[in-house]
Amino acid sequence: MLEEIRAFVDAIELRDIYTKGHSQRVAQYAKEFAQHLQLEKKKQEELYIAGVLHDLGKVGIPDQVLLKPSQLDEEEFKLIQYHSTLSGQIVEKIPSFAYLAPIVKAHHENWDGSGYPDGLAGEAIPFEARILSLCDVFDALTTPRIYRQALPLQVAIDIIKKQRNKFDPDLLEKFLSFIKKRGIIKQELESLEKEILSKLRENVFFHDYLTKLLNREGLLAIIRKSSDNDRLYGSLVRINIKKFREYNKKFGLKKGDWLLKEIAKFFQNFFKASIYDFFPKEESFYLGRVGADNFILFYIGHKVEFLKVKLERVKEEVHKKFQIQIDYEFLLEHAHLAKSIKHIGYIL
Repeated sequence: MLEEIRAFVDAIELRDIYTKGHSQRVAQYAKEFAQHLQLEKKKQEELYIAGVLHDLGKVGIPDQVLLKPSQLDEEEFKLIQYHSTLSGQIVEKIPSFAYLAPIVKAHHENWDGSGYPDGLAGEAIPFEARILSLCDVFDALTTPRIYRQALPLQVAIDIIKKQRNKFDPDLLEKFLSFIKKRGIIKQELESLEKEILSKLRENVFFHDYLTKLLNREGLLAIIRKSSDNDRLYGSLVRINIKKFREYNKKFGLKKGDWLLKEIAKFFQNFFKASIYDFFPKEESFYLGRVGADNFILFYIGHKVEFLKVKLERVKEEVHKKFQIQIDYEFLLEHAHLAKSIKHIGYIL
């Protein structure tokens, strides 16, 4: 029965290659931690099985929420939270493992009562669920996501320490002692097929269908990632094609689409802007399209006067090459990104 369920879990996790193997790793961490705690053999096996089953409810979460590679809105976050309830309901209907349903359902409950789905606190949270919670968070931190690389062991430990109010304090100290000795479970190498699937999903979520530049979600993902670095400053510039509607009327939609694609290529080459590097550097340009004739240039760096000179020059070059006019406006000028991130979402 467990092998059949494990195959089902693998199929669910294939929906998102960034969490592929997550349940298996959580199960392994939980079992080994239980051994470290010298729990009885039966309890070790139960924790392993609960780890395998803990995310079954993700089968009921829509792809547009589960696979969204950027920040969830309030409604989407509530929906993703529902996966723990669904997991409990599914496990409850598996006769051999129904007794594990309360543990599976509670793996996102927090010691301080801030978790979900029931807001349980302290010892009201099943003991085994408190173990799963630590293992679940640790694996999430130490495996790659589309918006960040896997975090090193010590960085993950430091983050968990900062969130200590979420975990059973006695188990937390024992887990940190255990994990320092145990280390991170090594990732399996991704196959070429998975790399291709990842790139296709990235294109769908992050890139404009016509110009292949970043779309709004892609820009926001880059900006949010940049805001993690407290040293970075950035500027946002909207670049607009003047009288684009008239251009479409005069030459037709097909020619209008051609113009947008050609201008996108020109902007990208002119600014040497990246549309695939999701790990921002201290001096770089990113380019996106957020409307029919609206482009957004995201500049990370301090050389704002240099940027303004380039913008004036690009106006001249575009007019010379395409016989059209563009204008631009600063939406954000040399802003401290970590402090401006909440405001940027509204701007875009």
